[in-house]
Amino acid sequence: MMRCIFQLPLLLLLAGGHVLGGTGLSHAGPAQAGTASPPHGPALLPTAALLTDPVLIALVNQLAQETRMESGGIGVSGSLSEIYARFARLAQKLNRQQAYALLRHESPAVRGYLLWHVMTLRPVDPDALYPLLGDAAEVDLQMGCKRSRRSIADLSFEALSAEAAQPAVQGLLLRVAQDRQLPSYRASALIRVAEYRPQEVTALARSWLHESDPALLLGAMHALKITAEEESAPSFCALASHPNPELRGELVCLFAALNHPCAEPALRKLTEDHTDAVRAPAAATYARIRQRDPAVLRRLLRDPLPRIRVGVAEALAQRAHASDLDLLRDYLAVEPNSDVVLRALNEKHTPEVSAFMREHCMLRGRLTPSTQSSFCPR
Repeated sequence: MMRCIFQLPLLLLLAGGHVLGGTGLSHAGPAQAGTASPPHGPALLPTAALLTDPVLIALVNQLAQETRMESGGIGVSGSLSEIYARFARLAQKLNRQQAYALLRHESPAVRGYLLWHVMTLRPVDPDALYPLLGDAAEVDLQMGCKRSRRSIADLSFEALSAEAAQPAVQGLLLRVAQDRQLPSYRASALIRVAEYRPQEVTALARSWLHESDPALLLGAMHALKITAEEESAPSFCALASHPNPELRGELVCLFAALNHPCAEPALRKLTEDHTDAVRAPAAATYARIRQRDPAVLRRLLRDPLPRIRVGVAEALAQRAHASDLDLLRDYLAVEPNSDVVLRALNEKHTPEVSAFMREHCMLRGRLTPSTQSSFCPR
């Protein structure tokens, strides 16, 4: 089944800062990994240039020796992290000014930990946090049992996105959405702030509908679906002819959830797409929508590509309405031993489906022993 971005929880989309990750539409990161001070990142300084208190300097230098960040509890047993304990002791002694100053520390671990800390100091200072979105330095991360390697930029974007209810963060995210030096985060930022600043987001998203960049186009559609779906729907549907196949593939999910008369013909168009990777999910999705043309479904059930036929038939079996069963009767007359379809029907416990299965099982001369034993009562 196709993975639909429009149906995923928003925070999952934002993980890693790449709303389009996995679709083939994502951009490169904000800067090359390993760059000490990227053009769009913070100017990095040693501890002594940022603090004067010798106690704080000692605590920071101790934390700066670490090459990774850990949560308070790590491992299966949730053992207390010594690294996190060092950070906690430091955080207790810092005032707001000192904490923000350390966001420019030369150690990625120190910058990462202090990012966590300053996000708890309300309100946040967007001007101090913005340079971190260009910080490509990476740090090893252990959160409980999970280990990963992340850039400070990604950690910063995630932290800011989680605080999008703050007006100051909303302004920062709008700024990110317009910043061509931060291509990885523009679409995600626009989507994240859409529910809070709908007028500004709508205006910016509409301007993106004329962009050639498929990533921005998809971001614009996500945002407009939140802020102005009804009036934007015709613009979405017009993109069914877009030359980028990855974008057309993502449109499948949008059209499935779009409550507008143009959605059905646009999705129908994608069922005839010249790219199988678009056509297959479009066909299965078309079988699931409420407004559909039976003639289109019959064509798809006869498609030369087996996975399209099976995908459509499975979708019909999962719905199993009266109209679906009529179509499946013809399909199973040709493919009587389709395990995928019969298994889906077997999970539907309705009188109509039970009667349909009894009727199908009467074709014992055409059913394999395996099908009979699995799906037909004795």
